[in-house]
Amino acid sequence: MAKRWYVRFAVFGLDAVLIALPIVLQRLAGLEPGLLVPGVVALVIAMHSWMSHRELLASLDERVELAKLRTIAGPENSELYAFIDVLTAELLKKLERLKKGELLLESDDEYWLFVNKALREAEVDVKAIDVNLDPRLLAHWASGNSLDEYYRCCLDVLRRGHSFERVFVFHRGDALDEDGLLCPEIAEVLVRQDRDGIDVLLAWSEDLYGAAPKLPIDHDYLLFSGDKVVYAPTQQHDPYYNEAVVTKSAVDVRRFAELHEAIKRRTHPLSEFVDAAAA
Repeated sequence: MAKRWYVRFAVFGLDAVLIALPIVLQRLAGLEPGLLVPGVVALVIAMHSWMSHRELLASLDERVELAKLRTIAGPENSELYAFIDVLTAELLKKLERLKKGELLLESDDEYWLFVNKALREAEVDVKAIDVNLDPRLLAHWASGNSLDEYYRCCLDVLRRGHSFERVFVFHRGDALDEDGLLCPEIAEVLVRQDRDGIDVLLAWSEDLYGAAPKLPIDHDYLLFSGDKVVYAPTQQHDPYYNEAVVTKSAVDVRRFAELHEAIKRRTHPLSEFVDAAAA
């Protein structure tokens, strides 16, 4: 498609040159324009015919190749081609989002594939929100579970000399025991990350929603400072990510950076809610 665009551009450029040619020759050589115009018109028509012929042949070639593939595969594989059509439609959907500056990740697998690669290559500080309004979601952090590779990639950011900050959001009543300390299963996950060098902060959903201005955070995001942001547009369930969006838009990156700073002003250090011995 790009090559066809360049051909069309070149042909229209030649059109402009040829149309101006009679005028230039009249002024420079005193030739009669009427003698040149028929030849110029003929050249223009010939070039456009050639371009249309090339585009028609290219389109036919594509159709013939597809027809060959279907013939070779045989009618028994029509179901497979129907699946390819579905994949093509999904790709077109992603390309439409890319025109708006967004990459759409439509499954857990796509999300972790992109995020882990981005973390392995990150050369900036990273800030994350981990929303756990459903306490069962924290089970994903258990050792040997689905987030192991992701966690290793997070630690790689630290090894390259950058910071990694993670704000965990809970309902206060779900996270604290009767003594006002984090429940053991929550404390274990957060203390481990804190010891590994991640800056761990706690935020209560009641503080985010209850005070003005309200900060209704019910989905995760991952902010690569000054570069890009990966966010889930809806609240996580199970599977963890049904859909996520990646954007490098400067406006969106700045918006999430400002949101993160607003959230941080309502956070608490982990040490406030864990036993001193555990910390």
